[in-house]
Amino acid sequence: MTITRKEILKLGDLAKIEISEKDVEELQKQLNKILKFVDKINEQPLINNQNSIEVSAPHKSRLRPDEITENLDRLSISKNSPNSSESLITVPLVIE
Repeated sequence: MTITRKEILKLGDLAKIEISEKDVEELQKQLNKILKFVDKINEQPLINNQNSIEVSAPHKSRLRPDEITENLDRLSISKNSPNSSESLITVPLVIE
């Protein structure tokens, strides 16, 4: 599979960017190189390949199970903060 000059210009129009003649040639070379690489990947057999991973295989979650716990109230949390106002925690200004 190769990409043509016309397709490069169409991509530029779709992306609403202006592509110079010099850039069209360079982009065409680069994209054709990428497409050749993709073609090589597509040629590789994937069935019964030990290096491939079957995404749809069932797996167990390695995370802990969700458990319902006691909720913390705002006042007890804000008491642990060095700066608080009523039930809100105040923090220093980060963005000026």
